[in-house]
Amino acid sequence: MRTWRLLVGFGVGVSSVGLWSALPAHAEEPVKPVEAAKPAAKPTAPSKAAAKPKCKSGMVGIPAGTFTMGDDMNTEKAGTVHVDAFCMDRSEVTVSAYKVCVESGNCTAVIDFGILGHEHDGPRKQLQGRNAPNSFTTTDANNSYRAYDSPFNECNAGVTGLGNHPINCVRYDQAMAYCQAQGQGLPTEEQWEYAARGTDGRLYPWGNAEPTNQECGGRNGRAGTSKPPGHTGFIQTCAVASYPAGNSPFGLADMAGNVAEWTSSGYDDQWVVIRGDRDGSKMSLRSAFRAGGNPRGHSFHLGFRCAGSPLP
Repeated sequence: MRTWRLLVGFGVGVSSVGLWSALPAHAEEPVKPVEAAKPAAKPTAPSKAAAKPKCKSGMVGIPAGTFTMGDDMNTEKAGTVHVDAFCMDRSEVTVSAYKVCVESGNCTAVIDFGILGHEHDGPRKQLQGRNAPNSFTTTDANNSYRAYDSPFNECNAGVTGLGNHPINCVRYDQAMAYCQAQGQGLPTEEQWEYAARGTDGRLYPWGNAEPTNQECGGRNGRAGTSKPPGHTGFIQTCAVASYPAGNSPFGLADMAGNVAEWTSSGYDDQWVVIRGDRDGSKMSLRSAFRAGGNPRGHSFHLGFRCAGSPLP
């Protein structure tokens, strides 16, 4: 079985499935993610008319339920799982919402770091490798890999006209801090997969049909092809909830496409589980696809949404 890890903040190329590559864990001091409460080990069948929980504005109530985790190509966490009722953001956290959190002092600003970790044609290849002039440093004060003087910035923060796009280029701790400021947390991977596919075993949020035009992604030309005025990089995202045909059975938007998302679950003793994909293969767009990401890394492909307990 291949172990998939997300390359965020490193000067390496992209594999055939976009963000993901089968590599050993990066050798650095372990950073253990904050693990939210896991679902019950033994499945408990929900009532036939499970009540939809009440949630704050902008979140969707996900009733308690039992589902089969994993599929024929993603068996690492396969099995029957029961998930208690919870609330989850209808869409990925936007640039505008994250800006409010930064201005309140509860969140830290996103660092524009160029295109670390991704290989492109033409002059962008000069950014590959640690000998590229004015491209790489080791780590900053927050232990984040960073590029200086990159001619290509593809992070959304601070770019005019992208307020309703998902915030990207955020580290794990930044995503968690935002959600905690809202009285929420990041979803577990069990919650994420259940919210993405429901109980009928579908492969994608919209069903079993292969991806065509249901999601925002560069794979089929809807992102990464234009530049906003005064911006040096390509727009790599779409406005959130722009593709309702790709909604999950619970009505959540962009559970495939737009950006991949941090969860609260640990992949191993160093890495965090990433769910969703932006423009990878048909396999990596499946709701059961999982990968590991370095919590100190960040990528223009990576964002998040929050989850939490229902209102009383």
